[in-house]
Amino acid sequence: MGNCQHVCKVVKGQIARIIWGIRNDGILAFFESERLRLNIPLIFRSFWLMRCGIHMYIYLVSSEFAWTDVESLNTLLKLVMVRGCETLPALLDMASVFSWICAKCQPGFYTTRKSSIG
Repeated sequence: MGNCQHVCKVVKGQIARIIWGIRNDGILAFFESERLRLNIPLIFRSFWLMRCGIHMYIYLVSSEFAWTDVESLNTLLKLVMVRGCETLPALLDMASVFSWICAKCQPGFYTTRKSSIG
């Protein structure tokens, strides 16, 4: 019985902390902090790369693919790009991958800034 009360007390305290943070900083700051805390861009990148890998595998297994044929490579790239952004979560995943690539290629081009919104 005491353990259940302790769990309820902790959950109630966390809810109060979240409500206090939203009231002080705003809902956008809350979403930004939770997004960074949960490392959502990494999750998006992982899902999109898995999705692209699955589509590449399906294409490679189902057709006569030639690595030396430029037209075949173009078809594979188009297929992965089109199939990789069929839904909104997949589009967010793809944007996360391209953002990560930009950050790695040109560190000054893409900078992460931490600001308080609200």
